Amino acid sequence: MSNLQIGIANWAVPVITQPVRYRGVKGGRASGKSHLFAHMIVARMVSDPSLKCVCVREIQKSLEFSSKQVISDKILDMGVSHLFDIQQSRIKRIDGDGVITFQGMQDHTAETVKSMEGFKVAWVEEAQSISQKSIDLLDPTIRAEGSEVWFSWNPYKEDDPVEQLFKDNDNSVLVHANYMDNPFLNEATREMAERQRLQNIQKYNHIWLGDYIKEVEGALWNGDMIQANRVDIEDVPDLSRIVVAIDPAVTGGKNSDETGIV
Repeated sequence: MSNLQIGIANWAVPVITQPVRYRGVKGGRASGKSHLFAHMIVARMVSDPSLKCVCVREIQKSLEFSSKQVISDKILDMGVSHLFDIQQSRIKRIDGDGVITFQGMQDHTAETVKSMEGFKVAWVEEAQSISQKSIDLLDPTIRAEGSEVWFSWNPYKEDDPVEQLFKDNDNSVLVHANYMDNPFLNEATREMAERQRLQNIQKYNHIWLGDYIKEVEGALWNGDMIQANRVDIEDVPDLSRIVVAIDPAVTGGKNSDETGIV
């Protein structure tokens, strides 16, 4: 472990060093959130050949949309390929029973989630999408002595379940990081973010700075209003026809489609 060459950003130090159960990093794209947690998993498994880790998302239809590739890349970058067996659906530790698996929480029930018992680290990716039901299933399942649950996400709404988990939580550390805090950022990504800033400041703030998403200025219906007016299918009256009204964007400018209703 002491011989591993691990480069990390300054913002990552408290996430790595504080003795807590819940570790969170949120913020905009290209901040290095996923790279940090991939680094941490590989380093810990090098130190402990029996460590079992699970990487989860709310929905995971295939490994293409999992963290398997970034973890595999870290194993190679850190020069420890000889210690791991990278298989099609999981990554195993050689000379130990340690393993990394990749799962979607939406597919689990109170019974099936028991397959994760004994795992000491759970990393929740794209955690802005994780439901309260999934957190309630996962959290008590990862209960081995010294176990931890990690979350990385691009903020969406302030009342998302992952945001609430870290509020007034004394057993947690949460860091907000952006691309400007990433010392390994390439110039092409920096230029991409700058173009977005000049084109659409709201999108830039949300995508690159990790601000909560804002309602479109001038919108007649916002997300809360739509949710409040939903009805159950059994409450919908018999209809002879359905009329759909569409308010097209006619204000001009290349970004005006954002004010339309589709």
